[in-house]
Amino acid sequence: TTNREARIAVVNRAAVVVTEDQPCVRCRFEPGRMIFSADVREVGDGMTEVAATIEGEPVDVGLNPGYVVAALSRMETEDVTVEFTDASSPIVLREDQDTFCIVMPMNLG
Repeated sequence: TTNREARIAVVNRAAVVVTEDQPCVRCRFEPGRMIFSADVREVGDGMTEVAATIEGEPVDVGLNPGYVVAALSRMETEDVTVEFTDASSPIVLREDQDTFCIVMPMNLG
């Protein structure tokens, strides 16, 4: 679970360096925080993080920041739950039991 507004801000900061050719940010889920980073050869790199309650082992997931921000912007509650099975599974951004968005992960390779 993470604060929606804080997450939008950190995704936008990490997305500053993504390009059309490399539109992916890395999201690392680890105990106590989510770390968003991007490294684009011609542009540079960036990293930012947000506090979050994380269950499970640390994992890196590739995300398109535009899709994440679009999904979070449509939610009305302050806290959003992020659910997924592994780095290649669909990611559910859940506002409540009936309101959620699905974001597909991207290949980090």
